[in-house]
Amino acid sequence: MGFLGQHISRPGKNFAPREPDWRRRVVAEALADASVVMRLAQLESQAKSMIGTKLSPDAKSVISDVLLPVIKDEIESAISREFVSVQEQLADLVDGLEVKTQQAVTSKAAADTSDNKLDTCRSNEKTALEQYETCEVDRAAKIVSDAQHCQTKRDAALQICAEKDAAADLSFSDLCAPTQCNLADGNMCNMEEFTKAVEGMNAIVKQKRDDYLEKIQQCNEADKVALDVCAAAEEFAASDSCKEEREQAQHQQVQCESDYGQAKVAICSFGSALQGKCVDLSEVRSLIAKIKASDRKDSLSESDRQHEWEAVQRLSCLLEALRDEGDLSQQAATTCAASRPYVQTFDYLDARIAQLTTNENFNCDETSVSFSGYWWSTGEESSEFERVASSHTVSLEDGSTPFLVCSDDGAAGKELLGSAATVVASNKLGEIEASK
Repeated sequence: MGFLGQHISRPGKNFAPREPDWRRRVVAEALADASVVMRLAQLESQAKSMIGTKLSPDAKSVISDVLLPVIKDEIESAISREFVSVQEQLADLVDGLEVKTQQAVTSKAAADTSDNKLDTCRSNEKTALEQYETCEVDRAAKIVSDAQHCQTKRDAALQICAEKDAAADLSFSDLCAPTQCNLADGNMCNMEEFTKAVEGMNAIVKQKRDDYLEKIQQCNEADKVALDVCAAAEEFAASDSCKEEREQAQHQQVQCESDYGQAKVAICSFGSALQGKCVDLSEVRSLIAKIKASDRKDSLSESDRQHEWEAVQRLSCLLEALRDEGDLSQQAATTCAASRPYVQTFDYLDARIAQLTTNENFNCDETSVSFSGYWWSTGEESSEFERVASSHTVSLEDGSTPFLVCSDDGAAGKELLGSAATVVASNKLGEIEASK
């Protein structure tokens, strides 16, 4: 018949003289032998079987001094404590989730800033490389143009100097001097005409000499111009005229390598923070699932707790009726069947959890994450630089590599952040530097 039946159904039986605390311990141990709901149901059934049965004074004493105090002080208190404990467990987990969410949001903002900085750096890197390439193209064109100009000036100088050399020679074949003269003939051997011819030739020679001297000056000047032009061309060809542009491009590449490192650290830190937040969210959801489940036989199930509470209240009502009336009427049993419903309302913190799992705060359903929204393909030439809209595939499994860029495969990571060919480009600039 169980503990209650043994002490209520026999009004003439006397109890051995034992202390109430001992009795309460026996009741508590009896209740612990099976699930609370099962034991309470058994006790409730036993109490209902006493309808119309008169209680002995000792039975009333058991109800007043043992059963009801155990129910009020231990069972009801335990149910209430469990309710508070589980509510606090959930609140603590959600508090932790809030902290992890804020960390993830803060880390995401830092990653966005770093990746945007890298995006800007890549754009500047491309511009600097374009300026350097343009300088080298212009330099090569100028070297060719200067060489052509030098050759033109040399050819001009040679022509002028050749004309100078040609002007140095004079011919007197047109000057006819008498080869023989007989003074007996009574004439001056036509010397008067010869003198006029010589005087005319003398004027020609003087003019030609003036022309020759002028051509010497022109030759010297042309030769000097050619020497100066060719010297300037050779000096420019030997100079490092694109040094400033090359150094700027190199500096920009170094800066982008630094920005890449910072962006990688920031992105991977965010990935770890997001994984941590998702671990906490999984724990919150798991606890809520356990709280909402039934027949768990533990302290988490709110449904089980409600059934326990209602069973306790029905039993308490029956025992109070037995104690107060000396017996149990059918009306009392009916009244107790609907006695004192469960008054607690468990707060699943839905509003807080919903706020902590918005798109802005991450809901752990993400498959990819965007930072600057772009990555760069790069190469040795500025024409190989291309800005592509992109996002990063994310792994939310705790302890996994959150993004490919975070893996030990540096080449794969650099490709995602747009610096796969930056080292090659840097080497190219370095080779040019070494050749200067």
